[in-house]
Amino acid sequence: CLEGFEDEAYLDTCLHSFCYECITQWVSIVASKHEEPLSSVKCPLCKTKSVSILHAFDGKSFTRHYIEQDHGKRYLADAHELISQFYNTREISDDTASVLQYWKQRKHLRRNVWLETWLRREIQALTQD
Repeated sequence: CLEGFEDEAYLDTCLHSFCYECITQWVSIVASKHEEPLSSVKCPLCKTKSVSILHAFDGKSFTRHYIEQDHGKRYLADAHELISQFYNTREISDDTASVLQYWKQRKHLRRNVWLETWLRREIQALTQD
């Protein structure tokens, strides 16, 4: 883009600056040439790998746009996925009949991986193991 920056953006590793719209279009073009979703992209200027684009600076904060196109794989631990699945199930949010169906499916009896991990970490900290 040879015009002025509408929304100045930077690649997170090398901090080269680009117009946000232009760099996201460029990332989309690069991603379209690969079968697998990208987790990083090389800077068009210096070829350094970056995993995100920083933009929307207001002097105090910024927005980070991750390159990775497959949002389901974006750095979520198994425990976070389990919790996310629980809150995103339609059975518990539709109506009373759905709540009864939820209890009948016995989903509440699943292992709570998040709680186990947290408890293990807390006990280790208390016992200094």
